[in-house]
This record gives sequence, structure tokens and C-alpha cells, in this order.
Amino acid sequence: DKFAHLATFEEIKENDYNLNIPRYVDTSEPEPEIDLDAVTADMESIDADIKNTSSELLGMMKDLTFSTPEIEQSMSKLIKALEV
Repeated sequence: DKFAHLATFEEIKENDYNLNIPRYVDTSEPEPEIDLDAVTADMESIDADIKNTSSELLGMMKDLTFSTPEIEQSMSKLIKALEV
């Protein structure tokens, strides 16, 4: 299995005389099982990290000072967009 196969003439004929190895030898490996509970826990942890980091960034952005009212207004719009 997975290395060789003794094909009969009938098998070869059924495959239109195509001698490509994958037609006769299955070399695929089974996919590993995925622990959905672990994936969900990882996703929840990552989401929490993103929320915390975003909150910290917004706090820092709110503490900034600006040289012109236009820049301050633009930054206020950006902060409001990020708070959503």
C-alpha cells in the first residue's frame, strides 16, 4: 500500500492505458483531526488580545496633542471610526 500496485491489464485498459502512478497507487495521507474546541479557544483569546490592544491604542491616540485644529478634527474622526 502507498508504494506499489500490480495492475491487471483490465485495470490499465479501464484507465485508457494511462500509466500515471496516482491512478493505481494512493499515496495520500489522512488529514489530522482538528480540535474545534482548541481552535475556538484560540480565536477567543486572539479576539480578546485585539480588543485590549485596540483599546490601548485608542487611549494613546486620545492623549495626543495636535499642532492645528484641522489635524485634531481629522484625528477625532479617525478615533470615532476606530471606536466602532
